[in-house]
Amino acid sequence: MTERIEFETERLCLHQWKSADRFSSIDGLIALQTQKQDALKAHKKGLMQQFFPSSDEVRK
Repeated sequence: MTERIEFETERLCLHQWKSADRFSSIDGLIALQTQKQDALKAHKKGLMQQFFPSSDEVRK
């Protein structure tokens, strides 16, 4: 009986480790996508500034 409990405990621990690993991978993907989104927003801002210069730049 105790062997079965130990086996189940080991199996559950392994499942928890696998789940934690999956969540870590997902967190990493979210972080990368956030960085990509931030870079695209910065690029967009630069393009918008080229298309629509500030009034000070127009007067020069």
